[in-house]
Amino acid sequence: MRSARSIAGVFILVSLLSACAAATVPSSTIAPSPSGAAAASDPHSAAPTRSSRPRASASVEAPSPTPSVTPLPTPEAPLIAVREPADWSKPVTIADGECWSVAVTIDDRGRYHIAARCDEEIHYLRWYPDAVDTHGDVFPPPSDRVELGPQLALDGAELLMAYSRLAQEDGGCGDDGLRDLGVYVRTRSDETDTWSKPYRVGEVGDSLQSFRAVDGVLHLTVQTPDGAVLYESLRDGATTRVPIPHAKTTSLRVGDDGHARVAYSTGHEIRLARVDGRSIDSTLIASSDETNLSSPAMVLGPGDLPVIVWTQNVDGGGGCAGPEPGPLDGTYLATEIHGTWQSERISKSTGSTSVTLDPATGRWHAIIDEPMLGLRYITTKGDGSLSRETLPDSRGFNGAVIRIDPEDGRLAVVAASYDDGIVVATKP
Repeated sequence: MRSARSIAGVFILVSLLSACAAATVPSSTIAPSPSGAAAASDPHSAAPTRSSRPRASASVEAPSPTPSVTPLPTPEAPLIAVREPADWSKPVTIADGECWSVAVTIDDRGRYHIAARCDEEIHYLRWYPDAVDTHGDVFPPPSDRVELGPQLALDGAELLMAYSRLAQEDGGCGDDGLRDLGVYVRTRSDETDTWSKPYRVGEVGDSLQSFRAVDGVLHLTVQTPDGAVLYESLRDGATTRVPIPHAKTTSLRVGDDGHARVAYSTGHEIRLARVDGRSIDSTLIASSDETNLSSPAMVLGPGDLPVIVWTQNVDGGGGCAGPEPGPLDGTYLATEIHGTWQSERISKSTGSTSVTLDPATGRWHAIIDEPMLGLRYITTKGDGSLSRETLPDSRGFNGAVIRIDPEDGRLAVVAASYDDGIVVATKP
């Protein structure tokens, strides 16, 4: 309890509180590709094997659908608002197994929907912050089939999962023995609480790069067997396929205006395309003759303004023994300010990167896999400089995805490990 025994004591207390308020650091504002009717050239379309929880979940009752919210610290002085700096939690394991290729989306009720490939199968998990129990489904692939790269999209109350299906063949020198069969989609609604059987979208032989669903329209970017990359949409059973010239890797988002945006790499360029019907209008974001630009990831902010991150390195990935890292290697981020693109290197690491954005403030948040350090969180401060923080106990995880929980505004990072399964870390 505070006690004002003398005028001097009051003076000292007020001075200490003023100094504490001035030294307090402001808390952060919290804020992952379809053709004709689904003709099944592949006869295998197995329904999912249901499981009440993932392979190694705790045996306690599921929490209430409304997740608990971490309250802000209560200031001691009634006239001075003091918030302690928020820290990342330690990673919590929510599923065991050898896992990789994580996809995450969070609905407006604070439910985390997670898909990943674990132990040669696609797993779906539904998890709540601060919960112990996790519910999910496991989708064993049909015989002699491999299913890879699951991605999730929320469209109202419907959750959709898209992934690539491949056939296992003999293979040989330089051939992994896998042949693309196409992109498959499953849907799940809150009303039925069950997944549909998978159906193919697009052409036979496509492989999935990016996936979104908005107002009943599926938006995808896919790679064809001859290496071409296309934007594809499926609306009311009609499919539109639009080539993206020279594209290699892509990231897809749909703007508030209903038009898809695709950030893509051509090898030595990062470009941004806006799709309008059957045409594409692209803009150069960054280029280099000295390094390879790859793996773009994009998020759209207010007014459909994009934030794009990508990797640059001198190694084109064409051999076992690549060159030494170059002086321009790293992870770069670009934003559009008053019609002009501005980019900067935010890390010297070339590990996998994910980015999200607070729609209320326009502030971006990125997570980068820095193998020697762990998962590195990077964002901007109020003065525009960068803030960097390594998540505790995060070495050895891969494919981390960062998202903002719309229910309470917390940041969440979901990552995978070949040894520790799927983990979640959060930051209020």
